[in-house]
Amino acid sequence: MRYAGRRPVRHPDSPDSADPADLLLRLREAEAAVRARDDFLAIAAHELRSPLNALSLRLRAPERLAQRSAEPALQDGPDRAARSVDRYVRRAVTLLDLSRMQAGALVPTCTQVSGSDLLQNVVDGYRDEAEFHGAQLQGVALQEVTGWWDAHMVEQVPPTS
Repeated sequence: MRYAGRRPVRHPDSPDSADPADLLLRLREAEAAVRARDDFLAIAAHELRSPLNALSLRLRAPERLAQRSAEPALQDGPDRAARSVDRYVRRAVTLLDLSRMQAGALVPTCTQVSGSDLLQNVVDGYRDEAEFHGAQLQGVALQEVTGWWDAHMVEQVPPTS
């Protein structure tokens, strides 16, 4: 709403000028759009996860062969590739979890979790990416903390920066 002189001027599309039936229609359209987005996320997550799981399984054979080799450079490649694929699978699962959460169908599974183990899992998950960018990533727990959390969900919390 703007003021022109002393009288308010309402934009024709502003919610103030809409009748209740129009507002209800807009609300239903918005809810349908959110459901369509959530359905898309669930399908996309599933479609991403399936080929990534297959790729992960196919990487296990070269990984086993490389482990038998005495060449460190050969051992590192398949292992890094497998960790990268695993990281992308986790991202697809996060997408799926997001769509489930939006639908109210995601229930956390809380167990007793070690904070230092959780920290190490997160650091391990991002170590290759950090090295790719020329950084070294470390996590140090100054003291042991144990809590009742859904470890998978805690690992998915995005970092703040």
